[in-house]
Amino acid sequence: MNQSEYELLADTAKEVIKKSADLINYKLLVLIQNIIYFYSQRGLLNHFSTTLFDYKTKYISILWLLDISP
Repeated sequence: MNQSEYELLADTAKEVIKKSADLINYKLLVLIQNIIYFYSQRGLLNHFSTTLFDYKTKYISILWLLDISP
């Protein structure tokens, strides 16, 4: 393989990893939203809201720091 083929392979690998990470992050965000919805529908959100909100805020902050949009 020559240099340009290695560069193309590296770029392709980067895109695959980024798309996989985006999908995993999206699924985690949906899971967090579903947990919040579940507790809010049962009137339990007041008890758990601080914990869930803090977790979601920290999660979104991590995505922002990694420059990954949810």
